[in-house]
Amino acid sequence: MFKKTIMTLAAAALIPQAYSAEAVDCSINHGRIHVEGYGKAEAYPDRAQLVFKSVERNPQSDKALEAVEEKVAMFLSELDNAGIKKEQIIAKSVSLEPEYSYDDKKHIRTVNLYRAQRTVIVQTSDFSKIPEITNMAMQSGLNEIAGFSYEIKDPEKLEREARQNAISDAKEKAELLASGFEVKLSKPCSINFNETGRIYSPNSRNGNMALMAMKAAGPEIPEAEYTQEKITVQSSVSADFAIE
Repeated sequence: MFKKTIMTLAAAALIPQAYSAEAVDCSINHGRIHVEGYGKAEAYPDRAQLVFKSVERNPQSDKALEAVEEKVAMFLSELDNAGIKKEQIIAKSVSLEPEYSYDDKKHIRTVNLYRAQRTVIVQTSDFSKIPEITNMAMQSGLNEIAGFSYEIKDPEKLEREARQNAISDAKEKAELLASGFEVKLSKPCSINFNETGRIYSPNSRNGNMALMAMKAAGPEIPEAEYTQEKITVQSSVSADFAIE
């Protein structure tokens, strides 16, 4: 509720004050024009995020942990040698979970294996490095490609642009209606943003498929071509204008 109130006030501040200066009658008996404004903003992605996992199973917990840490350390070393900066890398903490087997006759469960796992996230603005980074992960022994996505470094800027376009669309519609019905448009009585649409990246799925294809190719990973499509943010605003 608090967030919605802030967005309502922000919308009011963004709409130009080009309406009648008299006091606005927003009572239910006074005429109103209701409009819905829609806007979007598009931009090409400027960053890619790749997610890899090292997963090992072993009857001995220390052996599982050791294998995971060894492979992640090798990958991090390769990234450093390739000039990937530390701030581009998120190496999450290692996790360890027991895997059980169940004896139906004795109705007991016992630890069968230990599963150790560690996730490494790599971000890069140089899309030509995606195959190289993936190659390093696979050769270091990281055995799962957990995700791939294109992103915008400053999504708030794109959201603001989409909202401003929604406001302009609402204002244009209100003015068109007022002109068509020969009434005078006054100030808005209410303005409400709907939640800004999530950033939509149409080719993240294709990126995942390309990485999986590279993994399936084995040690001789071919160069893959990555094409970027625009990322879109959508927004909408509801507005009621008093008329005279």
